[in-house]
Amino acid sequence: MMEVFLENSRKVLDIFEKSEPIPDVYIPNYNIFIRMIAIHNMHSYSTKFTLEQGIRLYEKDSEIEKVPLFNAFKKISLANVELICNFMLYKMKDWNVSSISEELSTAMRGPLNRQPVLPWTNLDLKLNSNLDLQFQTGPESLSVNKLLIYRNVLSLKPLQIASIVYYQKKDSFEVYMYDVDYSWVLKKRINIDVVKASVPYVEKMLQLKLYEELGERIYKAFKNRLLHYSYVKKTLSRKEKELKA
Repeated sequence: MMEVFLENSRKVLDIFEKSEPIPDVYIPNYNIFIRMIAIHNMHSYSTKFTLEQGIRLYEKDSEIEKVPLFNAFKKISLANVELICNFMLYKMKDWNVSSISEELSTAMRGPLNRQPVLPWTNLDLKLNSNLDLQFQTGPESLSVNKLLIYRNVLSLKPLQIASIVYYQKKDSFEVYMYDVDYSWVLKKRINIDVVKASVPYVEKMLQLKLYEELGERIYKAFKNRLLHYSYVKKTLSRKEKELKA
């Protein structure tokens, strides 16, 4: 599985803002981050390049049919940025980078649950590998309330990734289920008392910061229920769309 992220080195991108074309003078500020995940062992290999490098490589490639990237105002739309990202994914497959990554040293790759915090990470979440790193979430706040403790594959067909988050403020857990094929996200909150009934020593493991071990136990205890919940929600959503149509 491959994930692609666009990063602006000068400012934080807001995914809820209206997307505007990028002027050519600002292109050097943008980087493209690609993470390849091996589903069988949840290890990942990451690489990063500038948007400018991607555009130059695209324009020099003689084996593809090209389209104009810039409009009359010398701006590139996000649709064409996506085109560049897809082109780079194609080139990486052509270069067989995924096979090379299997042979890389552990310094170059690692478990998905121990990935460093990335520039695109939601500011109210942090990964368990950087527990000491604090994000400024407000003018007077230097702490966060949500902690991503575990991720794993929920199902292969369809491909779904489950992320378990500990919500410190509410003292509960939230599970985010991502359907990779349809870019569909589902969230389910699980009260800590419900978790305690299935997983022993929850509070003690939280105190000792055994986050990944706790997350794995929760995942195993609730996997079947999460699969059922996901199936029911998808079925209802599909029926609602059919009725509206």
